[in-house]
Order: sequence, then C-alpha cells, then structure tokens
Amino acid sequence: MQWKPEHDAIFLREVLASDLYSTHKGSSERGKIWSQLAEKLNEVSSCKFIVTQKSLRDRLKLLTQKHKQKMRSEKRAMRKKWQNRKMRPKRKKAKAEKESVQKMRLKAMEKLSESQKRKDSNEEARPKKSRKSIDDPAATAESAKTTSRTAETAREASAAITSNHAVHSNPTATTATSNACFV
Repeated sequence: MQWKPEHDAIFLREVLASDLYSTHKGSSERGKIWSQLAEKLNEVSSCKFIVTQKSLRDRLKLLTQKHKQKMRSEKRAMRKKWQNRKMRPKRKKAKAEKESVQKMRLKAMEKLSESQKRKDSNEEARPKKSRKSIDDPAATAESAKTTSRTAETAREASAAITSNHAVHSNPTATTATSNACFV
C-alpha cells in the first residue's frame, strides 16, 4: 500500500483515540489493540487501506522517527540563528577593538621624528595660545600699582573685621564704649 498524507492523518487519529499506550509494550492486550486498529482502517471507505498489525506498527515507528528528526533539525537551525544574532555585535566590537589596537601599535612603533611631525600637524590645526607681550613698560607699572592698591584695601578690610570681632567678644570693652556714649 502507498501511504499518503491523508492515510497518515486518519491512522494517527485512530492511534490517539485508542488506548494503545495504556498497555505494556509486547503484551497480548497491545496486540489486540493493533489488530482492532487494522480492522477499523481496512473498513474506512474515504481512503482505501490494506494494512496489517505489523504494517501499522512499522508505519507508526517510521512517522515518530521522522518527526523526531524534523524537531532536531529545527532546534539546530534555531540554535544557529540565535548564535548568529548574538555573535554579530561581538564581531563589530571585535573589529573596532582590533583597529584601535592597531592604531596604538603604529603610534608606539613610529620614530621620534614621525611623532613630532604628527604633533606639529595637530598643533597647526589648533589655534595657538598667545602670551601678553611687555612692549610698554609704563602700562606694566600701572597695572602693578592697581594690583597693589587692591591688595592694600583687602588687607585693611580684613584688619577692620578682626578688630571689630575682638571688640564684640570682650565684654569689658563693650561696657566701656557704651558708658562713653552716655557721658
């Protein structure tokens, strides 16, 4: 008999409906169930069955093996797919790391003259810092006087604050000043 997908579907429905797996393998009860399945399938009119007890057992064994093989291959394919997804970013990171390491090696291995040239080219791109020139000595002296004046005023202010603090912290000094005001 040539098995078609329709035959397999009907056969598997009958196997599920029967109590085939409630009995022990190789027992006489299971043999009876196989022979009942063969009789039911031979009576089906929608698809022509010509089967025996042994042919049904062999077909079920073959279908379970195919199904297990299919599930294993799908599982392997899914595993590979997920591994490839996980590896993609790592590969990109690894490439970037390799490039940066290679640049660092080249910098370390270059000659002193080459590194000076590289630094000089970088400095040309940046604006140079300008220093104040001392062309006019009079302007320099004037700026020095203003800084000394501000320093003197700061000293005077700090001295006034400390003397004020000393007057208020001494109780006898406050009474003497307060008495002087009333006289």
